[in-house]
Parts: sequence; structure tokens; C-alpha cells
Amino acid sequence: MRNGLIPCKAFSAILLALALVAPLQALAEEDFLEVHLTGGFETVLTQDGGFDYVSKTDWMATGTVAAEVEVWDELFVRLALASGDSSEYFYDNYFASLSIVEPQLGLRKGYSIVEGIRPYVAAIATYTVADVDIDLTSETGISRDSGIGDGRFGGKFSGGVELFLPRRVFHGKGERSGFFKDFTLGMSVECGYALRQAIPLSGLSQEKEQGTTGKDSMIPGRHDLGDLSLSGFFIAGDFRFMF
Repeated sequence: MRNGLIPCKAFSAILLALALVAPLQALAEEDFLEVHLTGGFETVLTQDGGFDYVSKTDWMATGTVAAEVEVWDELFVRLALASGDSSEYFYDNYFASLSIVEPQLGLRKGYSIVEGIRPYVAAIATYTVADVDIDLTSETGISRDSGIGDGRFGGKFSGGVELFLPRRVFHGKGERSGFFKDFTLGMSVECGYALRQAIPLSGLSQEKEQGTTGKDSMIPGRHDLGDLSLSGFFIAGDFRFMF
């Protein structure tokens, strides 16, 4: 993204949210409320004409950082930020690139079966801001540069499993105290379906005037490459610090 402040601000919001909700642990009487910090990936299978401009594999991968807070009996509120990019040559001559930033907010409900294994289901709302750049020659190209208000809404629905080390691995049988008393490490894997509004590529503007001689020429103006879909089946995984 050209506006590098967007990821920084969103990540700062995650840290702020974590700082505000961390004291909720003190409200637990017999048990405790969990807080998770996670970092991982997501890759979505998107098959449409617009996506073929930026990836011949039909997969869009993003990195994700998130904070999760348990609000009631293995029900977590999740605040996350995903970002990624993809690029590809098409028609052998033109080079296209796509970059996205996507804030996410949703719920995840777990169902512990044994210590250290917790299946779950999740529903996440998304807001996708995308930039597209296509190089026509070494001197000019067409692009769609988005601001924060140009995003598209969507959602993800998934099921997965969370695996983590029993908390006694780090603390033994001794008495635990303080914020880190229930610390452990874990990971999760999940799959589901992402449904996002299509991103129109109908208003791509040319960066500067280009000559009209040669086989690679394109008449200056605004160009229509249809719509870009980022919907599809996805798989995701992460490592997590659990408190």
C-alpha cells in the first residue's frame, strides 16, 4: 500500500485494545480469562478473470497479526490485521501487482475436549482495502490507488482446532502469580470460506500519456478490466502466545 500509515495505525489499535482488556483477567473467580497474541498466515483460493491478472496460481496469501480476548467461557473477541501482495505477468508483456490491507473483527467459540486441544468455530467481519498497479511500459502504467474509504466489506466463516502446551509445562506444580501466571504456547489451523465484495477494476487510470506506436501501446485514458474477486475457500494457521 502506498499509505504505509494504515497498517501501523491498525496494529497500534490491536495493542491498545489488548492493553485495555488485559485487566479483565482479575474478574475471573475460579478460572481466568484468556488473552492471546497471534501471528500467522491465510491463503484464499480465488478463481475469477480479474484475479488472473495478479496470480496464475489463483491463491492469494496474506500475513496476519491478531489479539484475542476471552469474554465468556471460551468465547473470544478477535481483532486482527491482514496484509499481503501478489504479482504476475499477463499477456507475456504486462506486469500487474495487487496489495491489500484488511482489518478484521469477529468472534471465535472454542469447545475444549482435553487439555491442550480445543476445536472452534469462528465468524469474522472484514474490510478490504486494495491497490492494483499494471506496468504497460517502463515509463507508464495504469493503477487503482485506494484510500481507507474505498474498501470493501466481507466476512469469513470457518472451523478449526487450537493446539497448545498444557500450562503446567511452564510452571510445574508451584504456585503461580502475576499476569504471566497462565502463559503457554500454541498454534491453530482452520479452513472455511471468505465472502468479500468484488473490487471494481473499471476505473484504472493511466499514470501519464503514452505514445501509440509499437505493439505494446495502449491509448491513454481510463481502462476497464472487470472485477477482482477475493472470495473463496481459505486455509489459515498461526502461532500463539497465550496468557
